[in-house]
Amino acid sequence: MRVLLFFVLPLALVVAAVTDWRFQFQITRRLRSNHVPTWESLGCPTPFRLWLAPIWYWVGAPRSYFWWLLQGRYEALEDSELTALGRKQNALFFISCCLLLAWPICAWFAGYLRAR
Repeated sequence: MRVLLFFVLPLALVVAAVTDWRFQFQITRRLRSNHVPTWESLGCPTPFRLWLAPIWYWVGAPRSYFWWLLQGRYEALEDSELTALGRKQNALFFISCCLLLAWPICAWFAGYLRAR
């Protein structure tokens, strides 16, 4: 259980973060090159801007890039490569959330989370 808690889960989260950044780079590059009006309406997102931006940029506006991606609105652009990247990124986001939820559960089973 300790190997899972202190090695496997953190390593999986690091791999997920690096892979997510790669997907974000590909998605924003594709938007910038092929779908300029959509890219501009989302606030001209770039991987560096997304990483450095405050939280309101991600979830603040109804047309924010994060919600646009999670709701699958990339499918309306009818771009097969962008749709495939968006679906992969959404699946990776779901897996990352599951990994983050698994961490406290594993810690509880291992006896690290105790109410005193």
